[in-house]
Amino acid sequence: MSFLFAWAIEVLLITRNITLIWLKLFYFIGLYMLVVDLIIVFKLIKDRFMSPLEYFSLYFYISLFLFGVVTTKTIYSSLWYLISFGTISTYFLLYSLANLFNINNKIGKIDNNFFYVIARGKSMKPTIMPGDMLAIRRVNSINELSVGDIITYRASSIYSPLNNSGMVTHRIYEIRRDKIFTKGDNNASIDPQTIYLDNIVGLVVAKLTYITNKVKTLEIIKKDEIIEKELPDIKNLNPVIKHHNLLHEFSLILISFVIIIIVLA
Repeated sequence: MSFLFAWAIEVLLITRNITLIWLKLFYFIGLYMLVVDLIIVFKLIKDRFMSPLEYFSLYFYISLFLFGVVTTKTIYSSLWYLISFGTISTYFLLYSLANLFNINNKIGKIDNNFFYVIARGKSMKPTIMPGDMLAIRRVNSINELSVGDIITYRASSIYSPLNNSGMVTHRIYEIRRDKIFTKGDNNASIDPQTIYLDNIVGLVVAKLTYITNKVKTLEIIKKDEIIEKELPDIKNLNPVIKHHNLLHEFSLILISFVIIIIVLA
């Protein structure tokens, strides 16, 4: 994919009278593709999930931007076109970069048997709210699970193309031998993905709800004396929980717009 972009830029260099604005456009597209390649390589090395939507967005809008560059003879004849798709493509690039350092997308280790994740989305409301820290116990056999338990599993990109974390936390609805079916408490239908033991990150046993940065409430979700005795002290865990809000999204869009204006100025 990056080769196709590089080839198009080389053709433009040969066929156009190069001015400063053309050079800035070429360098911008080249730098954009370099950053996209680095993001993909980083996620492959770190075994980080990359949703199809994220992958598609990184290439699709910059393709439309490049199409405008290739087809126009005068930059200013398609200025608003370039500003629009340049801003959108830059926004997705910045969003993808921000997700690399977003702790909400990571599995944190407590000890050899317990992990924690940060809850995302509203599919488990009111049992689990966005921003809750979930303590998860390793599962070695499906026999350790029962209907009604809440598990965290690795989502398929086919069934969850919008999921940036690659994980889903839902309640077990049905178990058929080695197959598990789940459903979010706040969802109307069962999840389409069939879950096997290899997909399961673990069993949700407790949650920490953050009222403020210092005050936390601990709630045991899996009522089991053995598990409760094994559960380590998690009240001292204090991951930096990042909540994406409209202000965050607006700031990324504004930064993207400013970058494109600088490039086209």
